[in-house]
Amino acid sequence: MPGGEIIAVKKLRGKNQETIRRRKGVLAEVEVLGNVRHRNIVRLLGCCSNKECTMLLYEDMPNGNLDDLLHGKNEGDSLVRDWFTRYKVTLWVAQGICYLHHDCDPVVDHR
Repeated sequence: MPGGEIIAVKKLRGKNQETIRRRKGVLAEVEVLGNVRHRNIVRLLGCCSNKECTMLLYEDMPNGNLDDLLHGKNEGDSLVRDWFTRYKVTLWVAQGICYLHHDCDPVVDHR
């Protein structure tokens, strides 16, 4: 970013009608999700959209995402091998989902 901050960008692509409809739904959710603040949920900073794609801007995750943590980028590369740590990660995920479903205003239901 111009100020030197590092962010993560998720690029959603597609030009067909179904993708455009889904993209409009994503943009409608951005306003709500941009206000979600929980220690176990990555913060959505904003989005950019045009006819070609939509980009979601998130706070940087220097240690990778949840999938990388549990499964590794390559087979056998899991960063979390012991089941007790996996259990703790599962609890953290559950706490984040519980916040979205019950404590967030408005409540966020996801598919």
